[in-house]
Amino acid sequence: MASNTDDNALLAPRNVWGSPYSPKRALLLHGLTCSPHCMIYIAEKLSEHGYYVIAPDLPGHGIGARVETYTWDVMDNAVVALFTEATYNLVVGFSMGGVLALRAIHKLPPVYHERSQLTRVVLLDPPIRNADGLSSAYYALFSDLTRNPPKPEFFLEHFPRWTQKDAVLQVLASELCDPLVVDHLLQPPRVWAHHEYLANVPSCIELIFLFGDTETGGICCIKELDPYPQYERRIIKGASHWIPYEFPGEVVEACIAPEKESSQSKHKSRNQRLSWSSWIGYLTDWSSL
Repeated sequence: MASNTDDNALLAPRNVWGSPYSPKRALLLHGLTCSPHCMIYIAEKLSEHGYYVIAPDLPGHGIGARVETYTWDVMDNAVVALFTEATYNLVVGFSMGGVLALRAIHKLPPVYHERSQLTRVVLLDPPIRNADGLSSAYYALFSDLTRNPPKPEFFLEHFPRWTQKDAVLQVLASELCDPLVVDHLLQPPRVWAHHEYLANVPSCIELIFLFGDTETGGICCIKELDPYPQYERRIIKGASHWIPYEFPGEVVEACIAPEKESSQSKHKSRNQRLSWSSWIGYLTDWSSL
């Protein structure tokens, strides 16, 4: 049965980690034919750093809303509704989830623009656009994943860093994904191109790109960002496209980098104050001789 995604987005099923009373909130967006389970390791580590983490089922995925037609507007509306539901300090988007995060930050509610704190948005190997001639191949691959999900051994063979649990959860995600999502978003002659959203990113957003290594299975090209030197970007050596499963620690380090820098700065400032106090104390003692 089709449902109204706009009405149900605020009630989207989700996985959560950490305390809901935490002042720090993180939103994790999964990829095409995936589920929030692919973000488990990132979520667990962020919760250890004091975040309340929310990872929803996007429309057509898991037990998320089903609709008759999955358009980019439908997907955008679901994500923007999540930004409206709560104010996030951090957003992590993997693959298609990264594309959706990039699109959604152009439609943020006023509260994000009004507050002094930047929202850090970390995009993991986001396919900004499909390479020439590969659209049909990607469609065939993802369509087959949803219509004929492989056994866990398929993923374990192709991605040696994965655990058995990773492979089983990814098979389940493929089984629960509505094949129409792939048809409506990826089937040629539809064009997968989102590079226009790289321009004019709101000043309240701090954008970071982490790419997989194309020599080991990364599918996104860092050169897409050449016209945009203002954005932080790097390649995770040895990573495939599936960064959340393989290098969650690297992702979390990128997420919390500003917090660590702030903590180190405060520690350095405190040490300087202590050193200065010690010097004043020394002069006072010396002058009293």
